[in-house]
Amino acid sequence: MKENKPRVLLVEDDSADLEIITRVMEESGFSANIDAVSSGAEALDYLKRRNRNEGPDNAYPNLIFLDLNLPGMSGFEILAKVKEEPDIKRIPVIVLSTSGEPGDIDQCYALGASSFVVKPANIQGFVDIMQQIERYWFEIVSLPAQPA
Repeated sequence: MKENKPRVLLVEDDSADLEIITRVMEESGFSANIDAVSSGAEALDYLKRRNRNEGPDNAYPNLIFLDLNLPGMSGFEILAKVKEEPDIKRIPVIVLSTSGEPGDIDQCYALGASSFVVKPANIQGFVDIMQQIERYWFEIVSLPAQPA
């Protein structure tokens, strides 16, 4: 892990989307350490520090990107569980979904999402969004302190 870089948890089960998102983050110059998991269970294990070693690489993420359509446990369920946990509920969650359904958007905000972003249809759109997200969340906004 490189020092002073924010840490992002990416919860995405689709390997093609995961590859696109990580490639776009690299191409856009997204300056964060990215940890990726592919299911809700893995996300909760990661966030609750299960099966992880102690040390600097065990830090909580500064930001979570969450897909809604996941195997076993939906993104809605993960979001609800994250926002119930005292140690992790302050971590901003950006829902990154193919769905633009008003009901999905409303439900995510009701559950405590910080942002809802519809995945763009093309790579350049993704690059633009990631640059804006990085600027907003890591340059403009003051994020909460890391839990102990």
